[in-house]
Amino acid sequence: MNINCTACLAFAALGSSVLMAGDFVNLDFEHPDLSHATPDPVIPSYLRAPASEALEGWSLTADAIPPTTIYVTSLGGSKPPVALTGGLGTIPGTGVDFGKYELYLDKPSEVPGSLEPIYRLSQFGTIPAGATELVYYHHGAGPGGAGPTPGSFQILINGNSIPYFEAGVSYANVSKYAGQQVSLEFVFAKGANIFDISGFTSAPEPSTYALVGLGAVALWWQGRRSRQ
Repeated sequence: MNINCTACLAFAALGSSVLMAGDFVNLDFEHPDLSHATPDPVIPSYLRAPASEALEGWSLTADAIPPTTIYVTSLGGSKPPVALTGGLGTIPGTGVDFGKYELYLDKPSEVPGSLEPIYRLSQFGTIPAGATELVYYHHGAGPGGAGPTPGSFQILINGNSIPYFEAGVSYANVSKYAGQQVSLEFVFAKGANIFDISGFTSAPEPSTYALVGLGAVALWWQGRRSRQ
């Protein structure tokens, strides 16, 4: 194999092992269907789109009732209670890209007699084999507990709460469910929540590290020959 090809394949293998989506649809909110979006009659800069299309792949409920409309707005300024807004892009110093859109969830109107004055966002999909963590961003209420009306943010897989660590770019441990089809669910307390997902991450296989090492040596040798 050509030395340059070896090096390219090595680094491509490493890069491709970092972020994955499995067969989840629109996992990162970057692929909304806006074909039926229309300008809001009150604030024309806002777009109104059917919730099932703007959040394609996801199921969202507010106080146990699915919202029918999702607004699409730019980053900054006032926001409707449920909206796709301008995303964070790439977080400086991390290289983690959160793309063009993020999800904004403000206080849902409480339905009289509702047992769930919260948002639930869920989807069925397969967590990629070898996945170790879900990389996400959340700004809102801090870690919380169980119960029908939790006081804060939760991540559930098949109904089971999973551990997570939040510090700007945040991580939830999904290694127990790698390779399985699951129900992935996020629970948000009332209040302003900003939420986005980058993808699932995995630790490269040892063979990948070996390939990267071979590529690095190949590039060093090629450079040495060129200088001579």
